[in-house]
Amino acid sequence: MPSRERTLRLLKSIAHIEPARPSLKSGLRAAVAALVPVLVGQAVPVHATSWATLGGFLATVADKGGSYRARAATMGALTVVGALAAVVMALAGGSPWTATIALFVGVSAAGFARVYGAEAGSVGGLVAIIMAASIAAPADGAEALARGAGVLAGGLWAMALGLLLWPIRPYRPVRVAVAACYRALADHAAALEDASRRGEEAGYHALVQRHATLRAAIEAARAALGGVRRGRQGESGRGERLLVLLQDADQLFGTLVALADTLEAAGDPGPPGRRSEARVEAERALAAFARSAHEVARVVETEGGGPRLQPCAWDEQALRAAIARDAREGGRAAAMTRSRLLHAAALLALLREYLRVAAETAPTLDDNDDSPAEGPQREPAAATPSEPKLRDRVLGPLRENLTARSLSLRHALRVGLAAAVGLAVSHGFELRRGYWITITAVSILQPYTGATVLKGLQRIAGTVLGGLLAAGIAAVVHDPLGLLALVFVLATVGVALLPVNYGAFSAFLTPTFVLLAELSSGDHHLTHLRVVNTLIGGAIALAAIALVWPSPERDRFPEHMAQALRAARETLARAAAAYGSEQAGAEAALAAARRDAGLATSNAEASFQRLVSESRGASEALEPLMTELTYTRRVVASAVALASSPGPSASPSRREELARFERRAGRALEDLAEAVAEQRPPAPLPDLFAPEPGDEGAGIEPAPTTLGTLFQAQLDRVARQITVLHAAVSRATPAAPERSGG
Repeated sequence: MPSRERTLRLLKSIAHIEPARPSLKSGLRAAVAALVPVLVGQAVPVHATSWATLGGFLATVADKGGSYRARAATMGALTVVGALAAVVMALAGGSPWTATIALFVGVSAAGFARVYGAEAGSVGGLVAIIMAASIAAPADGAEALARGAGVLAGGLWAMALGLLLWPIRPYRPVRVAVAACYRALADHAAALEDASRRGEEAGYHALVQRHATLRAAIEAARAALGGVRRGRQGESGRGERLLVLLQDADQLFGTLVALADTLEAAGDPGPPGRRSEARVEAERALAAFARSAHEVARVVETEGGGPRLQPCAWDEQALRAAIARDAREGGRAAAMTRSRLLHAAALLALLREYLRVAAETAPTLDDNDDSPAEGPQREPAAATPSEPKLRDRVLGPLRENLTARSLSLRHALRVGLAAAVGLAVSHGFELRRGYWITITAVSILQPYTGATVLKGLQRIAGTVLGGLLAAGIAAVVHDPLGLLALVFVLATVGVALLPVNYGAFSAFLTPTFVLLAELSSGDHHLTHLRVVNTLIGGAIALAAIALVWPSPERDRFPEHMAQALRAARETLARAAAAYGSEQAGAEAALAAARRDAGLATSNAEASFQRLVSESRGASEALEPLMTELTYTRRVVASAVALASSPGPSASPSRREELARFERRAGRALEDLAEAVAEQRPPAPLPDLFAPEPGDEGAGIEPAPTTLGTLFQAQLDRVARQITVLHAAVSRATPAAPERSGG
């Protein structure tokens, strides 16, 4: 790839804006948590107030939202462990050798906390920052205890600010998360309506790309609700009704996926002015659904209840009549289109039923009675697995990750080594404010090469910009109160922008702490130290990720992609089992498989994004991998559409035909998964419609004669998607060693 293209792509990554809103409330809380101890220190000269500022700020940053129970646990863990770490590191910092060894052990242990989940990993990273700051200023027993007390006081102040001074509404985070699901569903329906109206493949392709966002929203709401309900004695009616709304959202998601696949397969809706009446009616139904889903989201998110919502209104009979009129021109293609549109009408009716449940449930969230709402009946909820014992939750991740091949253990040791090297460099060269080197290194390092490089460049760019801003402010503003007011604004904006772009966060964080350091020390020439030390820390982090157990994403993506393909295979198997089945657990098993496929494909897409950030080859080499991801989701969507459409035609012979097709398609998908994982060419794709040995010719007819029924056309669609997948895997395999340079 030409260096110019590579540079432009890197710059775009650095400036990339995440699809999240700035969190002004979090910014205000962080500024108050950090500045109140500073003001106390101005009135009562106590050295520990600077540590209270650090503890309060980091505790606020650790608060990622969710249930109040989860937030209290996260902030409390940081506060207590951070206070202990501050004491231990202050006592261990007397000798450069003991300080280096202690920091290596402590930061490695903090980094290993990642094995207990993302929240624990975040807490571990922030504790590592406290360790790096404390060990840079050795202290005796009394001063070390005072330092720990300062961190503890700052953390408790941040907890009180975030959990007590605002009204405690345990279900508020869940309501926001569930409302976000319905808002995302409404946007998805509107995008589907637009794609149907335009009739362009690119529109449907963009819909497939949105699946990951929708699945992430549903899983975030599921985690928030689980956090609130866990450990509660009994269950409130509100919790039950939120669970109904969440299950309903997942049902709506699956139905929208099937509907999009069906409308795309129905073909071109016709030019403007001569468009299919049936498509116009279907698009009106989608627009009505989008409006109703937005209303459900508004009511779910609004405390205090609201008026009863009107059900989603659309004329099903008008749609069916339009379908009949469109089909009168005759012909096999028109009959096939009619079958698909009748299937779409059935799916739209299902959407209306699910949305009816949501519209009836949402206004009752603030009712005083504890009776649960009626939930969606089509798909029974899977049984909730029993929560593992405390011993298993603590020891299980340790047993799994205390191995030489564990990525988590390697990352923890890598971070510990980088911290130790940073401390040794600051001691060896007697650098002032050397802890900025160590803090930069431990903040930048991520388990993945691409993520580390990106975060490092964002940190460096943000620090340089922030340093210029700090120098400008220091040159103009000399009044301490004026500086504190500006620090308050900078801290607020910086933390508010953290979900949006890490570089922007760094740009405002740098002048915040540089100005605070200059106020406390009286030294007004710290900006250049911050920039230089950040550059050194960034260099150490980049060297660590490149030299210590380098793990380029090109080595991990194949396994993630193989897992996604196997999850798609399992979804197809569950769809075949659910086709026309009256067994109670068939649809629940399909829903679970669909969820697993969504999560596995999302993991593969995240791995692909890291691969893109590492790539040094031609961008054309990435195209087959993008096709693999897209068509894996399409296979899942077609399988869900297939399972939803048996109607009265699900005869035993047809189900047997489907079972034979599923076995051949499943073997093909498994071979593709193995080929991707082993980075070898796949075996030649067999004829998925040919009879199996012993069937005596009782196979499905090949593709040219499969237009007679919707069932046959749906199988043909799955077969075509597997064919595209096979071609993509075949194209990707020879170029596998050149996909990226790590």
